[in-house]
Amino acid sequence: MRLALPGEAWAEAWAMRVPFLQPAVIPLAGCRRREPIPDARARLGLKSDERLALVFGTLHGEKDYDVVWRAFADLHGWRLLIVGEVADAYRQSQRQRCDGHEPILLGGYVDATTRDLVFCAADVVILSFQPNHWRDSGVLMDAIAWGVPVVCSGHSTAADIVRTFRLGVVFEPGNADSLAQAVRSAPTRITPHDLERARSARSDHAVVLRCLEALGEPERGDAAPVAEP
Repeated sequence: MRLALPGEAWAEAWAMRVPFLQPAVIPLAGCRRREPIPDARARLGLKSDERLALVFGTLHGEKDYDVVWRAFADLHGWRLLIVGEVADAYRQSQRQRCDGHEPILLGGYVDATTRDLVFCAADVVILSFQPNHWRDSGVLMDAIAWGVPVVCSGHSTAADIVRTFRLGVVFEPGNADSLAQAVRSAPTRITPHDLERARSARSDHAVVLRCLEALGEPERGDAAPVAEP
């Protein structure tokens, strides 16, 4: 029996506890390949000249949004685009009443078309987790699919991917000043070479192939190799 896990830290922990499961390091979330939507901002009713940082997704205890709100309270020249359940959480926190920042909020369920448009409209995507978050990130996969630079908290699987493929900038988890500086220094685009490397290594097709490779080697006691281009 083999156990698919998204990172080395998970594999090492499981190998110590239940070695008979033969943990294999395999990405569990894959990405698509998408082309830019030139009129994305117009279709969303957004200004063409604003610098937008996208915060997208659902809520769970391993995400840290408070540091994002604190960082952008004094981050001039940028505006948050907050989409999904996290937008509802922002409204409930009422932080816009005390910090002066006025984000764009699209709350509730977001359909696939809106999701694609907001990723195309964004200049960067913000990923903020509690330290030692070793799960896959579907939001990161969407950022890769659309080729949007990423600003990501460190000590996480997502940060390792950002560094490996040079997809953006990593900041210190929980540190608003570090996050603000990361946004200021984020690249305006991912180089075509790095983007192609990330899309090839993290595509849905690549994930399926690694799962099949792991299933085809049940006699091995070590983790299935993960070779990045």
